[in-house]
Amino acid sequence: MSNFFDSSDILKQLFEWRKRLIIVAVIAGAVSAGVSLIITERFKAEAVIYPSNLSSYSVEAPTEQLLQFLHSEELIDQLIKSFDLGEHYEIDLNKKNARTEIKGLLKESLNIKKTEYESISMSCIDTDPQMASRILDSLLIFVHDKIQDIHIIQLNKSINSVKKEMNIKKSELDSVNRKLVYYRDEYGIINYDVQTEQIYTVYYAIKGDSKVKPKEVAKVEKMLNDIRVHGGAQNEYSTFAVAAMEDYVGLKRHYEKLMETSRFEKVYVNIVSAPQTPEKRHSPLRMLIVLFSTITSLFLAIVVSYMMENDN
Repeated sequence: MSNFFDSSDILKQLFEWRKRLIIVAVIAGAVSAGVSLIITERFKAEAVIYPSNLSSYSVEAPTEQLLQFLHSEELIDQLIKSFDLGEHYEIDLNKKNARTEIKGLLKESLNIKKTEYESISMSCIDTDPQMASRILDSLLIFVHDKIQDIHIIQLNKSINSVKKEMNIKKSELDSVNRKLVYYRDEYGIINYDVQTEQIYTVYYAIKGDSKVKPKEVAKVEKMLNDIRVHGGAQNEYSTFAVAAMEDYVGLKRHYEKLMETSRFEKVYVNIVSAPQTPEKRHSPLRMLIVLFSTITSLFLAIVVSYMMENDN
């Protein structure tokens, strides 16, 4: 027996023990098959998605942003409430830490990770194949709605902020225009540079000309004096009005662009592979259980047989 592990003796010993080994294999196979039938079947639903219309913040890529949304506690709570998972998992909601236990089971059933192609792979394992698929379906809807709500809030804030700036700029523009109307009506100043040149030209042309009536000369002198006294201020208001109008037009275009954006519903989750109700069970792998148990039992039977023969 000391030479049991010699190749010449192995087959001989196994042949001698064939009856007991066959019995062990049959019993182990039957028991493991029976045990595998008792194990609850689980089904795996899968999906693959890509982020869309998500802006990058700092070094955080859109895929990483979407992952954070998918792992958020808010979405987990929505799933628990929507599918009454306490009852599904047969957990007494009155017991201490029941909700924590439900969350733990749900998170354990979900597997969400980034792939090497910057997509996101999702899976859900459950005893009910339809439940596994529905949980993934709902998770995709919930995460899209969550991102959409955040973007709508941000967009509305931007719209209100730009609208407020427009109103301020419009108020400034109206105030400046009132000043310009005042200088136009009171002093006849419309364009400082052009009128200054024209008035000086007329003034030097009629100055000293005996044919021109003093009344006409006095009128031109008054216009010249008005330009000297009020022209600078009018010119400043005119320059400010041009700048304010440019700012207002720019804000108005931005506002119109934001309003146009708000009228279109964006897609934030592109579904590459939609969740399907699994037809085949994910676990248990009964054939593998039976095979592993049988081989293990045979090995132990051989070891025990060897030890018994060695003792004899």
